[in-house]
Amino acid sequence: MGEAKRLLVVLAALAAGLAAARSAAADWKQDIQAYLGTPKDYAGALAYLQTAYPGLEALDKQTAGAFLAYLAAKVADQAQEKHWIVEYFEFYKDADPLLDFLDFESRQDFFNYWGRWQRSYPIITDLNLLEPTGTPILTPPSEIRLGVELLNTAFYKISDSSGTLAGGLWQGGFHILSLPATGMFEASGSREFILDLKAGDIIVRKRIGVEVDVRRPGPPATPAPANALRAKDVEGEIALYVGDKLISSSRKILSKTPPLDIPIPGPSAPDTKPYLAPRKDIPTFTGVSIFDALGAAYTALRDLLKKKPLPPSPPSYQKVKRMTVTFATQEAALGAQDIQAYLTLRPGGAEILTP
Repeated sequence: MGEAKRLLVVLAALAAGLAAARSAAADWKQDIQAYLGTPKDYAGALAYLQTAYPGLEALDKQTAGAFLAYLAAKVADQAQEKHWIVEYFEFYKDADPLLDFLDFESRQDFFNYWGRWQRSYPIITDLNLLEPTGTPILTPPSEIRLGVELLNTAFYKISDSSGTLAGGLWQGGFHILSLPATGMFEASGSREFILDLKAGDIIVRKRIGVEVDVRRPGPPATPAPANALRAKDVEGEIALYVGDKLISSSRKILSKTPPLDIPIPGPSAPDTKPYLAPRKDIPTFTGVSIFDALGAAYTALRDLLKKKPLPPSPPSYQKVKRMTVTFATQEAALGAQDIQAYLTLRPGGAEILTP
């Protein structure tokens, strides 16, 4: 009976916790409605929601994050507005917030504000390493490629510690970004690239890290000394003695050469001597003239060359977050061995730059 009571107590506590969570989620929306009554207190709503935000559930955080940007804009707090805009679009991408708790006037005002950001913010919906398929890589790559899915049209500029690498205009859609990899595969480390996206007056800077883990082979096995006998060598020593006294000795090492075994084919047909033309008096032994064969080969080759070659197929890639590059070492001391490098994409944070 005691066990049943304890179970009931635990269930009651869980139910109370869930009810409190639901109540808290509902309370913040009701409180925001109160702040946006008549008169509207945007500053009070912003301060309240900033305090309540850490304790909200995930779905409520999405809605509250978008609304925090709206409230910050209402009080002309550009730093807070940019912070919440970046937080929202970098995490939730192009998903719409749910603001059904607002009255019609407030909801319409919010979506007028939010629509301007959605149309202008250069949202990257997907970012991957592009791993080539097909031909294996035999030498260290001179560049690596990233696949960028962009939602809106924007100007772009990619740079690293050496300066600007490329730039131009991107339409919304999929784009391939080629990045230099000089020296990247010599040792383990990381390299950071900076991607700036400009849409209208908005400049979003996104940091992209690429980690490289290079696994180099160990030194080759020590070669056998030159004077060591091979498995197929024959060693012999001749010594000349007079009584018990050694007068002269000679040591010989002879390499065993495998005997040559060249098989000689037999006759190509019964009652035919080897290497002679088949007998023409037997119909089944009749061959084809070599001139006829050359003529047929020439005709086939001429017809083949008349056909237009197929256009080369474009390179194909696979989208990955981590890829392996294997190539042959260029160091003579290591011999003909393979080096493996593991590349991992580490997208960093984003920020809105002040024009």
